[in-house]
Amino acid sequence: MALPTSNMTRIPGGVAQFTILAAGAVAGDVTVTGVKTTDELLFVQSASFDTDGDIVAVADLTSEFSISAADTLNNTGGTSTADELLSITLVRPVA
Repeated sequence: MALPTSNMTRIPGGVAQFTILAAGAVAGDVTVTGVKTTDELLFVQSASFDTDGDIVAVADLTSEFSISAADTLNNTGGTSTADELLSITLVRPVA
């Protein structure tokens, strides 16, 4: 699925900033559909929930993650985000 370019924040210089929500996973490769290897990772935040669906913890995990391949972030040796929601903010060069 292509990302909707109309919903991107355009920054002077030919780049776009946007946020993708994705399901977390155990430390290692995390599938995040829409990520390209040419993107720059700005921010990764995790949110964990209780059984009622209320947010109980939020963490900035940006320093643990990198873009390892198309549609893939990696945090091998980092924090497990299994059963958490990830909010990933990226910058993408646009033509």
